[in-house]
Amino acid sequence: MFKKIAAGVLPLVATGLAMAQAAPAQVFDASSATTQVTSTIAGLLAVGGAVFAVVLAIKSTKWARRAL
Repeated sequence: MFKKIAAGVLPLVATGLAMAQAAPAQVFDASSATTQVTSTIAGLLAVGGAVFAVVLAIKSTKWARRAL
């Protein structure tokens, strides 16, 4: 029984070791995504500012009605 398990596991272990040793050194270059991230941040800030302005306008009208 142990021989059957070893026969099934041994090729997987050998493949894993071969892949681990043959891994090329790759470095992630974020310069291609910089403009997308920057524009996304600007868009989120614009939407957040617009929502904040609407909420502030609603609350200020409630405060003004209470003051009268």
